Amino acid sequence: MDPLERLSYTAGDCIDRHGYFSSIHQGDALGYSICNGQTFSNRSALRFDPAEPGKPKDFTNPAMDLHYNQMPSMISETTFNRLNRYRSQGPLYCAAYGSLQGSDAIVHFAFNGTACEVQPGGGRDPGSVVTPAMLGQFSAAALLYRKSLIKSPSVSIRGK
Repeated sequence: MDPLERLSYTAGDCIDRHGYFSSIHQGDALGYSICNGQTFSNRSALRFDPAEPGKPKDFTNPAMDLHYNQMPSMISETTFNRLNRYRSQGPLYCAAYGSLQGSDAIVHFAFNGTACEVQPGGGRDPGSVVTPAMLGQFSAAALLYRKSLIKSPSVSIRGK
């Protein structure tokens, strides 16, 4: 139903959405922290890994941005959540897809300080981009996106 819901947004001036790339993450307080005793699984966007291990490949991703009636379109809140060893794919993956599909803006969630700080109670924000796996890539990702350095091929598949 997502495409129909998005079509209803065309009454406004811009199409906007939020989306998070995440995998299995279980335990206490997981909605706002990473703490001892939680369990998780790793998930790669580049391999189209499903959110739940053992399921079929998943060809959807929050970076994929549908356009309607040539209206401006943005993803105003996205990230590749922790815990995930492939989280570092996030900035460049979003920049590449944003460039290829002509997204007008992609906003990564959330820059919540200048250090990978521990929150009260000992947790860490699962969405924060202030981690070594993410933060250092944003200059290159911004250049790639803003300059449209990734182009679609003129012919993807050529028949005989």
